[in-house]
Amino acid sequence: MKFGEKIVEGVFLERPNRYLARVEIGGKETLA
Repeated sequence: MKFGEKIVEGVFLERPNRYLARVEIGGKETLA
């Protein structure tokens, strides 16, 4: 779940739209 947190911080800050797409792919990984 560490990888998910990094994606949320990097992607969410850079592009919120991309974060939503990642949530669909990972779901629980990115949601955490």
